[in-house]
Amino acid sequence: IRTLKFLKVQVCKYFWAFKFVRRMLSKLNRGLITRNEEIEIGNSALCQLKKWRADILSAGPRLISREKSNDMTLWSDASNTGWGAVLFDDDTQRTFVVGNRWASHEASLHINIKEARALFKALTLFDNLEQKTIQPMIDNTSTVYSLIKERSTSELLNKEVTSIFALCKRREIRLKKPQYISTKQNPADFWSRLF
Repeated sequence: IRTLKFLKVQVCKYFWAFKFVRRMLSKLNRGLITRNEEIEIGNSALCQLKKWRADILSAGPRLISREKSNDMTLWSDASNTGWGAVLFDDDTQRTFVVGNRWASHEASLHINIKEARALFKALTLFDNLEQKTIQPMIDNTSTVYSLIKERSTSELLNKEVTSIFALCKRREIRLKKPQYISTKQNPADFWSRLF
């Protein structure tokens, strides 16, 4: 017997009532009836609807809260002048931003290396990532695919990727499969160009 978890009401007890309501909503959606139209309710459906209402009212109020997911979305980006990252916590709905200018020894690196390094710096500097699941969003295909494969044919990019996964292991961060997004969709793009 299936139970509606948040109401603690058995569904099969009210099968005919639910079926009637579903059919009427379907007719309404298809334009076969109007909102103000009077309809006849069969005796068994009406009886079940009354019992369902009484069960819900007798069950009392329920606090419905969604379970914490520990999920976060991390957009990172690199430009020739700096890097930026935007972190969104799915549970608290809070947003965090971090970014900076490239150090002199980093300024001449290839953009693919800078993109991976931007992610590494973000994962290093955000202090609330332990035991979280992070969804990286990156606008550089080489970096995305290197992270997916956990390696690269480029020696420097391979070092960055290895550093990222070592950092995640050390900080107990679960890294989801990175997703490619366009630069227009990347909120970190603004922060990477700010410096």
